[in-house]
Parts: sequence; C-alpha cells; structure tokens
Amino acid sequence: MTSSDIWRLCGAQGQFRLGELSGAIDISRPGHGLHELEIAGQSCAQAQLLSVYFQGEDRLQSQTVADAFVRGRDLVVTYAQLQSLPVRLQICYRLQSADQIPGCVAAVDLQISVQTSLLHAWPALSITTRWPSRDVTCYQRRDEQLVAVSDVSSGEDSGRCWSCNDSAGLVRYLEMVHPADVEREAIASHDANSCEIAHQLFAQSLEKGVIIRARARGAFLAATADLHTAAAVHAQFLSAPLPLTT
Repeated sequence: MTSSDIWRLCGAQGQFRLGELSGAIDISRPGHGLHELEIAGQSCAQAQLLSVYFQGEDRLQSQTVADAFVRGRDLVVTYAQLQSLPVRLQICYRLQSADQIPGCVAAVDLQISVQTSLLHAWPALSITTRWPSRDVTCYQRRDEQLVAVSDVSSGEDSGRCWSCNDSAGLVRYLEMVHPADVEREAIASHDANSCEIAHQLFAQSLEKGVIIRARARGAFLAATADLHTAAAVHAQFLSAPLPLTT
C-alpha cells in the first residue's frame, strides 16, 4: 500500500482527498477517469473526469501498469509498451488547492507523456469527460477574456475553456487542454441528461527517442464564480511552464 496525506493507493484502486474535493480512480483503467466525485459537499457521482485512452480502443479496456507511485500531491502511473499498443504512456494526476490556483475550490492537473522504442508509432490519445448535465458552454480566449463560441471547429485556437454547471446549480466545473497540445475538440450528447467533452491528442507520428507531452486541467469553482474568475484560472494554466519531467 502506498499513501500520502492526499492520495491512497492499494493495488489498482486509488482514492484521493484534498480540501473539499474527493474521489476515486482505477489506475488499471485510465479510460474510466476520475469518478465517485464529491466537491464542497455536493455529490458528482455520475461524472467521469479526464478519462485517458488510445483512440480506437475500448475506453474501459484494462492497461498493463508498469509502475505507479504517490509523491505528495501527485499520482504517477506508467503503462507498459505492448505489441498491440506500441507506446509507453505515463500519466501524472496532480491535485491543486485554492492556495495553488486562486479562484478554485480545487483542481486536478493532468500531465501526459508518450514515447516508443520503435522507429515510428502512432500514439493518438483522447481525454474525455462525461458530465451529468447538458449545461455546457465552450469559451474561447480573446483579448484576455473568455468569449462564448458556438462553433468549436473553426477559428484560431488561442485556448478553449469548457464550463459545465451541475443540474443543481451548486458547482461550476472548468476543463481545458493547452492549445499547443490538442489536435481537435468536440462536445456531444451522451444521453438525455449528460454530455461528453472530447480532446484529441498526438495525431502525429512518434519517433524513437522522442517524448511528447500534453497538459490538461479540470477545475472546480463555486457556482457563483463569474467569467473573470474563470478567465484568471484559465490564464494561470496557459502561463504555467511545461514540466520537463514527472
């Protein structure tokens, strides 16, 4: 068993708690995402946040964990390169509090890296969030402000921010992927009461000896937080330096 003040990991099953945010993760199925969530006393049990899986694969398919460890606010998981999936994937889940990100109740930063031992490989990945409400707005960053957009497939991407409200109107969830790292983004209805936000990564060929990385953030704000607060959280994410290592 590996544990810290924030993360508790026993086998493939992990739990986390930081301030008013708690939840669970199955590291053998990163496509299941962060689940069993509770934020500021509000259950988000139907949400699945920041699922990571290879495009074209079953998102709930088990992956072979080569290594996993807890380090302070971080849970770092490395997945083995296989013949069927010839890419070594590493995911770092970093929990952030209001002290680290002013304006947030809590946040989860995702750092993803891939490499291969082959001459060439195709590491296309998706980050997907399933949110238990259809009250979702896509914002584009323009002149230091967030402006709602209806067509996410057009226009220069200077950074998108997805804002989701829960059905009870008690919490606002923001999701963002760094514009330097994302290939394409889309939103789709999952059922009558929920939707999915999808971010596609790493469409290019990956060469041996090269490591490519991507960054994402899921941040919880009070439902009363305005767009200025959301824009500040988004700006802080965009300006943060890319970690050289995990």
